Amino acid sequence: MILILWGLLNLFLMLAFLFFALGLILRGRKFFEGYNLKHVFLVLFIGISGFLLMPKSKKTEARIIYGKMEVIRIEENLTNSIFLNLVRDKDTGEILQEETNSTMSGFVAGIDWHHLGVSEKDEKLILEGFITWRLLGWRVLDSFHSYEVPDFNLPIE
Repeated sequence: MILILWGLLNLFLMLAFLFFALGLILRGRKFFEGYNLKHVFLVLFIGISGFLLMPKSKKTEARIIYGKMEVIRIEENLTNSIFLNLVRDKDTGEILQEETNSTMSGFVAGIDWHHLGVSEKDEKLILEGFITWRLLGWRVLDSFHSYEVPDFNLPIE
């Protein structure tokens, strides 16, 4: 539920930023008559600085993966899902940490998932990562999450 509210807050602030920015560009200072200027400038400041502070996109390279790969849905809720791309060595069955990753998909406005690692313990698979909560590009909070997949055993052929 908190993810829905956070996403809607981010969506509302983005629309407010676009509304005030376009109003300023198209109509000038007259557009702001009737609005509380403190709130307008706060939204404009957060929006503009969020664009300036936005991290540069990372370039990814296509790599050939030697191993057995399986996609597992770890968690699913109303707004998003977390998927694990698990890669194991064909011969030994060990998890290849460099090749394994996880992603969050769905309605993820203001939320970034960062994969930390995967481990096996007592016939259970444990995925670890953290969520970065952002408000118009500003980093607000990082929260650690650990997910357990019970009764998981990938057969090696």
